[in-house]
Amino acid sequence: MIFLLKLLIVSSMMRMWVSAKAIGRVDVSINNYLQNKLDLTVHCKSANDDLGEHIVPYLKNYTFTFKKRFFQGTLFFCSFQWNGPLHWFDIYDQSRDDCDDCLWEITETGPCFYSQCYEWNKS
Repeated sequence: MIFLLKLLIVSSMMRMWVSAKAIGRVDVSINNYLQNKLDLTVHCKSANDDLGEHIVPYLKNYTFTFKKRFFQGTLFFCSFQWNGPLHWFDIYDQSRDDCDDCLWEITETGPCFYSQCYEWNKS
């Protein structure tokens, strides 16, 4: 009986921890690693928020913070521009990303998340 009670308490605590993590705070940092030391223009949005346009100098970053949505998930997408065409990418997708501090490096060929690099989204 005591074992069952302990098991229920641990299970309840685990569910609360998972729920807290699911709706926790997330920091997304976008770092400019463009060659030729170009400035990067970034414009990020979600279904509910437009974070506006930001100029990110070479080797500098733009960071934004939000709370995950418990239902429906959270999605932030950004456009990126430098000398040339506009590129875009889903910079945070709650179904894909499991991070509280999401660090992105932006290069000409696409965004990189730690050692995983992606291609730009297709138009």
